[in-house]
Amino acid sequence: METLINNNGGSTSPAMFEGHVHIGSGHVIQENVILGANPGDGQLTIGDNALIRSDSIIYSNVKIGNNFRTGHRILVRGDTSIGDNVLIGTDSVVDGHCRIGNNVSIQTNAYVTAFTTVEDNVFIGPCAVTTNDKYMAYGNTLAGCTIKKGARIGANATILPGVVIGEGAVIGSGSVVTANVPAGATMVGNPARPIAHSSKRSRIAVIGMGYVGIPAAALLAEAGYKVTGIQRRSQRSGWKIECLNEGSCPIGGNEPELPDILKRVVERGNFRVTDDYSGLKEADIILIDVQTAIGIDQVPRYESLKEVCHSLGKMLRPGVNVIIESTVGPGTTEYVVKPILEAESGLKAGLPHGFGLCFSYERVMVGRLIHNIREYPKVVGGIDAESARVAMEMYKTIVKGGVYTTDITSAEVAKTVENAYRDVQIAFANEVALLCESLGVDVYDIRKYVNGLPDDPSVPHANPIRNMHFPGAGVGGHCLPKDTWLLINSYREYAKNTNTYPTSVLADARRLNDWMPVHMADLLDSGLKEAGKQLKESEICVLGYAFLENSDDPRNSPTATLLRELENRGATFRIHDPFVREDSGYDINQDIDAALSGSDAVAIMTRHDAYKSLEPAKLKRLLNGNVIVDGRNVLDQKAFVNEGFIFRGIGKGKFSGNGKEGEHG
Repeated sequence: METLINNNGGSTSPAMFEGHVHIGSGHVIQENVILGANPGDGQLTIGDNALIRSDSIIYSNVKIGNNFRTGHRILVRGDTSIGDNVLIGTDSVVDGHCRIGNNVSIQTNAYVTAFTTVEDNVFIGPCAVTTNDKYMAYGNTLAGCTIKKGARIGANATILPGVVIGEGAVIGSGSVVTANVPAGATMVGNPARPIAHSSKRSRIAVIGMGYVGIPAAALLAEAGYKVTGIQRRSQRSGWKIECLNEGSCPIGGNEPELPDILKRVVERGNFRVTDDYSGLKEADIILIDVQTAIGIDQVPRYESLKEVCHSLGKMLRPGVNVIIESTVGPGTTEYVVKPILEAESGLKAGLPHGFGLCFSYERVMVGRLIHNIREYPKVVGGIDAESARVAMEMYKTIVKGGVYTTDITSAEVAKTVENAYRDVQIAFANEVALLCESLGVDVYDIRKYVNGLPDDPSVPHANPIRNMHFPGAGVGGHCLPKDTWLLINSYREYAKNTNTYPTSVLADARRLNDWMPVHMADLLDSGLKEAGKQLKESEICVLGYAFLENSDDPRNSPTATLLRELENRGATFRIHDPFVREDSGYDINQDIDAALSGSDAVAIMTRHDAYKSLEPAKLKRLLNGNVIVDGRNVLDQKAFVNEGFIFRGIGKGKFSGNGKEGEHG
């Protein structure tokens, strides 16, 4: 084979060959070459059996013969025609308006965009993306590439709406398929994620527009479903209806992707929100995402869930699938939800003749709502196989991490155990922090040493890896403070037999985490006494009300527990949070200088970014005291002690200012 081009003798600048150029058959074209022609400048042609090496561009108006091969990282641009028996290398892009013949192999990490046509018997390698390119939209039609008969698409490919795939396709394991595929296509392995034609016509309702319902509805609408959100027009949350229907995001703080997705799906007409339950009559799949609380007696309060089930039951028709996503204790779907739905509807649970019923829990976290739904595995517990199948088919359109099925009770146990496990881990870190305070050392140093053990899976049962959690001023949010109690309550209520050993580890961990805000009050009391003041005569600036950094979520905030404790001890306080304006009757300041000004002490309860830049000089200027209690390891203890501050912190031995630590006073 003759070498035609050697890139200017190895120059780093690409060689360029444009219109009215003919390159004969059997040539090798070396790397870093640009081939193409502008319209009107004539066509560049390459004969059969040609080879173009890596890092080259075939950009427009090029005609290439049969048996064409390329190296890696090739860009093939518009109006290029390539014959049969083609091999295109790894990490290549085949852009719009290209036409490629039969028996084509496009290797790993390929990107095949809109208006490209590939004839029969194509192989597209693993991790490919066949896309519609969002800018190629005409009216309601997305212009995707066309891949004809006999396609084989490798594992973990992404095939988006607007892409056309012909008969006899085989689509590899782990692929995300949101295009319509022919009925005869083979989806290999789990999780291959097709959208069946019937599912694309499914109408979905999501009851509860909160931190779970909103991102779930948005992702389903983005996948092409018609989604109706149901939200009570309550004083607290009714405003969300208009907000969401305007395409705005009612969730504050930093929530990547969600605002953009909401804007798109509302503009496309795929998502709307109402307070009218009659819309449920038209839904094929109904998700329930309402809050499930516990009382001060640690007993579940399912009033909202029961109210929704009574209203929903009156609207149910045969064939509708109901999915509980709200966190509930094991047995709740079977013994609370199902009887209400059956009594109100006159139907029996179970498809196809009655209504479907599933429990499929969420794994969301504020600040990662879209990421966690899309990337984490999804567990579906169904009352029967058909209920589970319908739910799994829907979830596979939005979940990349895999969708797995089990029975309803196992799914309920898994959810509560996941959060109880994390709660126990945090309690361990908190108890170690208390020990470190008493022993005069820094828990964050100890954590670094403990977690320094390597991940060595050579002997799995003896892997030394550790993952000690962060200690802190308390545990908040919707899940962790209650899920242990949901699990324990269900054990007491529904267990077929009980153990003689009490469930002490889970309950004691929960109590310790609930007590940590009280310990913050103890540290304030200790610091103020050292400063010659009394807590009951002092004003405290409390920094942070949201339970999680850089979010606006106040649910079960440890700060509320601290505030109640300060009230009980006779102290006064001001609260600052950059994201939360009001909760539980507390007015929350957005002006940090105003909140700090004149305060006797500062208590940091949330690790907001806004607090990381606080400097000793600023606090000296604004405060009427010199006491700091850091519950989230935000500030540099040494820097503040050296500037004359009395510094306390969760897990922090008392720093004397001379490089040594000692016990708290």
